[in-house]
Amino acid sequence: MTVLEISDLIVRHDLASGAALPVHRDAVLAALRAAGDRRGARIVRRLPHHDGVLDAAAVDRILVRTHTELQRLNEELRIADQLAELLVPVLRAVTRPGERARVVDVGCGIGYAIRWLAATGTLAANTIDAELCGVDFNAALIGEARRLAAAEGLECRFVLGDAFDLKDTATVYISSGVLHHLRGEELGAFFRAQAGTGVRAYCHFDIAATRLAPVDAWMFHRARMREPLGRHDGVASARRAHSDHELMSAARSAAGAGADAVPADAAQQPVLRVRAADPRRAARALAGGAGGARAGGAPPGRGDRAGAPAVVSAGFAVPVTLALLALVDGALAGHRAATGRSGLIRKRAYYVVAMRRGLAAGAAVLGGLALVLGAVLAAASDPAARYGQLTRAGIAMLWVLGPFAIAVLATLAGYFTLPRRPATFLILLGLGPLTLIRPWLTVAAGIVAAWTAPAWPVAGCAVLAAAGVLLVEPWVHRRWYADPHIGAAYRGRIRGRISGLLTGSRAGCCVRDRCGP
Repeated sequence: MTVLEISDLIVRHDLASGAALPVHRDAVLAALRAAGDRRGARIVRRLPHHDGVLDAAAVDRILVRTHTELQRLNEELRIADQLAELLVPVLRAVTRPGERARVVDVGCGIGYAIRWLAATGTLAANTIDAELCGVDFNAALIGEARRLAAAEGLECRFVLGDAFDLKDTATVYISSGVLHHLRGEELGAFFRAQAGTGVRAYCHFDIAATRLAPVDAWMFHRARMREPLGRHDGVASARRAHSDHELMSAARSAAGAGADAVPADAAQQPVLRVRAADPRRAARALAGGAGGARAGGAPPGRGDRAGAPAVVSAGFAVPVTLALLALVDGALAGHRAATGRSGLIRKRAYYVVAMRRGLAAGAAVLGGLALVLGAVLAAASDPAARYGQLTRAGIAMLWVLGPFAIAVLATLAGYFTLPRRPATFLILLGLGPLTLIRPWLTVAAGIVAAWTAPAWPVAGCAVLAAAGVLLVEPWVHRRWYADPHIGAAYRGRIRGRISGLLTGSRAGCCVRDRCGP
C-alpha cells in the first residue's frame, strides 16, 4: 500500500517561479483515503481552509513548527556532528589549497545543518574556507532560516528556488531527510540533475531502511514532537525510506566518474560521492573519516515493623527525597516544554531559563501540596500516626519512581559523556522510551500509594501528588511556549462544536471547526 506524507500533499509550488499554488483540501483527503491513511485524513480535516482551499498562512505556520521540532530530533541524534565527520574529509579531498568551497544544502528547510556549521565553526576549525548556502522551494521555511541566522549573526545565506539551478556552482551538495520524498524515477532524476551541475561531491543523509525504523520513528516522534502532522510524517518517512540498493542504483544512474558509498549508521545513512583529480589523496582524506573533524527503604507495608530510629529516619528522608525528585522533574519538565520551540543553534541560556521556569512551577506545586498535607495532619485525631501513614505512602511511591529516576539519570550521564554513536543508541533506546512511560509511571506510583493507604486522606494526598507532578510540564508549556495560533484554533473548534450542538447544524459546526482562527 502506498505510504504518503501529509507535508508532500498540502504544499505545491510552481517549479519555474517558485510561487506557492493553491491546494484543495478535498484532493488531499482523497489521496490519503485512497492510500488507506485514515489518521492522515483526520489531521488534514482539521487544517484551516477557505472555500475548500487550504489556508496557506496556517499551513506555513504548521510547517515551521514541525521543522523546528524536527531540529530537536537532529540535535539529540547529533546528525550535524555526523555530517561534519564526513564533510570535512570530503572537502579536503575535492578542493585545492587556498580555494574557497561552496556547500549547498538541498531542501534545507529552516537551515539547521547550514546554521550549525556556521555557528560551530567546524569547517574553519579544520582550516577549510567555505561558503554556506541553503536552498528550498518553501518561502516560509527560507524566511525562518534567514530570521534565525540573522538573530545569531551567522555567516550563511538562504536562497528560495532550485538548488541545482544556482548562479554559482556548488562544490559539495548536502541534504538531510530529502531523498525519501523522491519516489520512482524522481530519485534517479535528482541525482542526474545534480550531476549536471558539475558538482565535485555530495553527501545526502536519510533514514536508514531497517525493520525497526518505523518503530523507532513512532516512539521518538511520539516522545519528542507535538504537531500531529510531524508525528504522522515521521513514521511515514521511516516506512518510505529507500534501501541501500535503491540509493546506490539511483546514484550510479547519474553520469560521471566517482566513488559511491553508503556507510552504515544506527539512525541515518548517508549516500556519498567524491570526484577528485587525485584519487589517492581523496582515499587518504576519506580514510581519516570521523577522526578528521572537530566540532567546535524497605518494601511497602514493612515500615511499621521498623524500630523508632528507622521511623524517624524515614519520616525525614522520604519527604525530602520525594521533594528533590519533584524539583528535578520540574526542571526537566521545563526543558521539555521549551524544546522544539526555538530554532536557534546557541540556546544554552534559553534552556536555563526554561528549566528555571519548570523548577519554579514544581516548587509552586510542592508548596500547594505542603499546604494540603498540613491540613490533613491538622485534621487528624493522631497526627503522628497520620504522618507515619503518609511516610509509608511516600515509600510506596519511591519503589515505583526510584528505579525510573536512576535510569533517567544514568542515561543522561551516558548521553553527555559517551561518543556520538553510543550516545545516539542511548537516545533511541533510553530517553525516548523513558519519556513515553514517565506519565504512566507517575500515575502508577499514585495508584500504588493510594491502594496501600489505610485511610482516604492519605490516598487522596498520593493521587494529588501524582497529578501535581504531571501538571508542571503542560503548565509551563501553556504559560510560556505554546503557539498562540494553536490556542486560537482550538478555541475556534470548541466554539464551533458548541454552536453546532445548540443549533443542531452539523454543517455549521464543520465550517467553524475547519476554518480555525
